[in-house]
Amino acid sequence: MRADYSERNLKALQEWAGELACPACFGALRLGTTTVVCAACGRVYPVVDGIPVLIAERAETGSESAE
Repeated sequence: MRADYSERNLKALQEWAGELACPACFGALRLGTTTVVCAACGRVYPVVDGIPVLIAERAETGSESAE
């Protein structure tokens, strides 16, 4: 059941992706299955159970690509 929940959340997230922005720099976000990456500053935000955790203080910095 948890996998179904995560999959539904990811589908909804993909629909709203254009409305989301990096909370640190307001840059565009690239979605992956386990991370969301800011195209502007490179911060990497985790996706937990299909829900992005867009908290700047919890993001990793770097130029990693979305998974």
